[in-house]
Amino acid sequence: MIFSLLKVRKKTGATIGGLIIGGTCLGGLTYWQDINFIELTSIFTALVVMMILIIVIAIICNGVLILVRKTWKG
Repeated sequence: MIFSLLKVRKKTGATIGGLIIGGTCLGGLTYWQDINFIELTSIFTALVVMMILIIVIAIICNGVLILVRKTWKG
């Protein structure tokens, strides 16, 4: 894969690849449905923000669970 040449971890490469594939799919959808570029940018930005929020919420939940386990063990 091209990301191995860039010395990128597998998970990071998969994330970057997913974003590129998602952007390409949105570009094809835009061309097919005749959506202007501003709407496409808005949709893609909203998807990226949603993914970041999901990751942040997962990190917070994981942190809370770790704190609960540590206090439970005492």
